[in-house]
Amino acid sequence: MKTVHLIFNAHLDPVWLWGWQDGVDEALSTCRSVCSLLEVNPDVSFTRGESWVYEQIERLDPALFVRIRALIKRGQWEPVGGWYIQPDCNLPSWRALEKQIEFGRTYFEQKLGVFPTVAYNVDSFGHAATLPTLMSRAGQRYYIMMRPQEHEMTLPARLFRWRDAATGCEVTTFRIAGEYCTPEGITTEFIERSLTELPDGVEHTMCFVGLGDHGGGPSQAMIEWCREHSSAIPGVRLVFSSPSRFFAAVAGQSESFPVVNGELQYHAVGCYSVMHDLKTALKRTELRLEQAERCAGLLPEEESELNAAWRQACFHAFHDTLGGTCIPSAYRHVCNEIGAAEATAERAMAYALRREVVRLAPDPLQRLVFYHPGPRDWSGWMEVEPWLEWTQWQPGWCLLDESGEAVPFQEIAAEAMHQRQTRLLFFMKIAAGETRCLRLDRSGEGASTTLPSVENAPELAWRSGALPRLSARGGELTLNLLLRKDMTDTWSHGVDRYDGEVLAQAHWQEPVALEEGPLRWAWAQTGTLGERSTLRAEWSIYAGEESVVEWILRVHWHEQRTVAKLEISGTSGISVLHAGIPGGELRREPQGREFPFTDWASMKASGDEAWGVASPDVFAADARPERLALTLLRASVMAHHDPNPGTSPCREISDQGEHLFRFRFTLGGRTSHETLASMARDCVQRPLVSTTTDGMPRRYLRGEIGS
Repeated sequence: MKTVHLIFNAHLDPVWLWGWQDGVDEALSTCRSVCSLLEVNPDVSFTRGESWVYEQIERLDPALFVRIRALIKRGQWEPVGGWYIQPDCNLPSWRALEKQIEFGRTYFEQKLGVFPTVAYNVDSFGHAATLPTLMSRAGQRYYIMMRPQEHEMTLPARLFRWRDAATGCEVTTFRIAGEYCTPEGITTEFIERSLTELPDGVEHTMCFVGLGDHGGGPSQAMIEWCREHSSAIPGVRLVFSSPSRFFAAVAGQSESFPVVNGELQYHAVGCYSVMHDLKTALKRTELRLEQAERCAGLLPEEESELNAAWRQACFHAFHDTLGGTCIPSAYRHVCNEIGAAEATAERAMAYALRREVVRLAPDPLQRLVFYHPGPRDWSGWMEVEPWLEWTQWQPGWCLLDESGEAVPFQEIAAEAMHQRQTRLLFFMKIAAGETRCLRLDRSGEGASTTLPSVENAPELAWRSGALPRLSARGGELTLNLLLRKDMTDTWSHGVDRYDGEVLAQAHWQEPVALEEGPLRWAWAQTGTLGERSTLRAEWSIYAGEESVVEWILRVHWHEQRTVAKLEISGTSGISVLHAGIPGGELRREPQGREFPFTDWASMKASGDEAWGVASPDVFAADARPERLALTLLRASVMAHHDPNPGTSPCREISDQGEHLFRFRFTLGGRTSHETLASMARDCVQRPLVSTTTDGMPRRYLRGEIGS
């Protein structure tokens, strides 16, 4: 006799084809309806995750919250998940995923007296290979998911041990058969599907029942159907149950379950590239919040504000929101809240730095004070515009470090087009949590300094109408930006790659020199992509960086139903490819399939050639033996789901406007995974800087240059 555990649930998308306000309404109405059903059906259980849902009920309908707590105590209502929301599980930072569980754990333990050991992301579009480690370290032993479904990924069984091969951590995982809800009603065929693909000897399975997406949950009619059909399938009994009861029933057999290593992919590959501006904004916010929470001396109110900002970031990592599949009007509020969260982080860090500055002893020289609250040591190139009271930088002025040694610097163009603004470029190393001071010596004596070597610097071989070829001792890279036709819906249902017709290749003008050393050489290019989009590129190489080329690309995107791909190829084919994922890395096969991209990728060729690329602004890629192709932008119809043709005259196209991409290409020497990951993160998690004149004998007024 096999047992089907009937899991009554109501999947709630707080934002999707409606705004967040409707999400709150659906949470209230669904939970109110379910409470009424459970109170008259004491043998029925209901399953509900996401602490965000409980927060809304507690805030808006305290009486309903009391009813839910009573049902939990009676064992009729089972909290699952333990996370704040069901997020996208491929794109958030590792710290952001940790925060999902931190917020969920705190709320569940304080308000409901329990932290679920069953994690629950039944609608998330894919699952990074590192998630078993995340959940195991939080004390979660079980996981329920659905996507990718059977036609998208073959698994050895519906019930398996999912393991992070890098750490050995694992969670017992169940893949839902068919759907997590029954909007068209329950059938015996639907029940029977849950009995397929079970491991040998396992006589228990779960079948998820209820209305979903916009809530609803079970109805009295569904409950009656299940009672009437409890023995309708020969050799099978149906029981009202919950996830914890199911996992308890199979716990003694877990050692015999098959083991699955690596990620669980792929569903809806378009969700890694559509709504680029939202993805970059949320990633920037996550990384800045990670910095801000590490600041020393935060006031209690600032810690509270950061907590609220993290909640906003976690909420908007919801899989439909971050996946880019919501209606256009919903995104206006999303973008406003993400911007507010980032501003909160920046404000907290700015105040933390200035509290450090006012504690410094007076100094007769103007100082640049740097503070780095990041999670790791930082080294890189800083650009700072010190305020000089409308006085231009003079020959003989210099920067001094804490020991009085001169710091090599280069004057570069200021952000404002004003003849009296000065911007300085220099290299800096600063430890995590460290405060450093550089002093501006205007005596005119000019301390001597040793410039870093420019020997063996990378070279840019300019090509007519094209991007330059990059070369260094470690190899050579060729770049090509092209436009492909893409008629898929927002999710890109039914495809696993973008290999449509090439509509255009980018055409580039001749380069213009911007800077000529001694620390940086820079060039600018303008170009076009297709008939509507314009491009601006800035190339930089730095003294002392023998294998690194920096590229900043701005795209004014005005395409429709297309995808922009940046193809990168070395002098020989790719034999080994590794790429970043949240909290780790994964080897990927160069088979042309689209995959989530997190910060970096490194390639080894058949010979000695090795190269890498780091970027915090790219979220998808594909690879073939001859090249890596980064997916920069998709111009898809928003909230378009097949089989709707997406041809309405009122349709909106995603991502129209300006987009920024930052890249660092490494050829040869600096291709370690840790280095590439740091390069990408350090673009965002930069040291803070403040200027102080406290202790200077007099202000440097216009025309007064001496001290």
